[in-house]
Amino acid sequence: MEVASETATTPDRPTATTDSYAADPACWGRIDENVSAYWARKGPVSCQNKEANVKASECHYKHQKRLFSKTHFKRKHLNGESLPREWLLYSPSTGCVFCFACRLFCEGDGQSPFESGYNDWKHATRRFGENENSDRHRKAMFNYINRAAADGFIDSQLKKQLESYCNYWSEVLRRVVAVVKFLSERGLAFRGSSEIFSRADNGNYMGILELISEFDPFLKSHIQMYGNARVGTPSYLSSKTCEEFIKIMGDRLLSEIIAEVKVAKYFSISIDSTPDITHINQLTFIIRYALPEGVIEERFLKFLPVASHTGKALCDAVLTVLHEMDINICNCRGQCYDNAANMSGVYNGLQAHIKDINPLAEWVPCAAHTFNLVGINSVNCCTETADF
Repeated sequence: MEVASETATTPDRPTATTDSYAADPACWGRIDENVSAYWARKGPVSCQNKEANVKASECHYKHQKRLFSKTHFKRKHLNGESLPREWLLYSPSTGCVFCFACRLFCEGDGQSPFESGYNDWKHATRRFGENENSDRHRKAMFNYINRAAADGFIDSQLKKQLESYCNYWSEVLRRVVAVVKFLSERGLAFRGSSEIFSRADNGNYMGILELISEFDPFLKSHIQMYGNARVGTPSYLSSKTCEEFIKIMGDRLLSEIIAEVKVAKYFSISIDSTPDITHINQLTFIIRYALPEGVIEERFLKFLPVASHTGKALCDAVLTVLHEMDINICNCRGQCYDNAANMSGVYNGLQAHIKDINPLAEWVPCAAHTFNLVGINSVNCCTETADF
């Protein structure tokens, strides 16, 4: 069990005898399929021990002693609403509390204190909230709900509470996704100098959420309750959530582009590199192809950090990207780069290395770069202009 703290002591207590079907969760031994099935049918209410004597939970701190409070069987939300903590189980024999779902239906490695027994009453309120908001607890709750529903036994109140919880956060994420799509489609910046609601420098992402909330009571209420919540309190409005959705959307878009390229079969590539704001050279990878309807598409695939600018290194980078996307270089019918020696070189340029692999990949110098070189050399022909 988790010890209350370094400065707390717990009186000696008898070791709980093992009985996986007893109402005392501390008595449950190894959890197997039969035990999980039994308690899925019974539900948590039958082993919460709400009326039990809490004398066994006594813990002595430096200047005081504390016991488990039965008020913890209810959770008060930020909107003032109180809901029962049906997952919370009290053990009369050890004075510890357990999580019904985590104790019986958790998967994976690791163990939370609510699986082995928790009794730090000084920090109980905070730790109960952390457990309820943890991914481990949520997955265990879903496992329990699914198992009980499959067996035909389910606590209607618990199911209703879980459905309400899921619907609430789904509505929040629906609005977040809409804002992420809006900014992404227009190529607008997301973040500002701060990540605090009601500040003018919090960026486009948070600013648009605030704008929508003026006409959306649901979002307005959510921002008021969770907008500037402390670390550890989920709001799904943070930059981390935003970046996760950007990655998910980007991966989905990339898969759609790759599928179109495979349908088109033949394609051409355009490569160029430029240093970003952190002075890291980024290779811009663009692919061009024709849809079955005859429509020409030109798509950006990705930025690729490059350490070397030799033709061989750039060729390896190009081949790696195409291999990762399962696109066959043999179907490449064109390549377009600038006139730099490492790109256009007849023997060691990128275009030469690509043509060694696929002779049908014709190289076409970039017209914009060529025109720029013509302009520069034309001006340099005039001594007065060059000196000026």
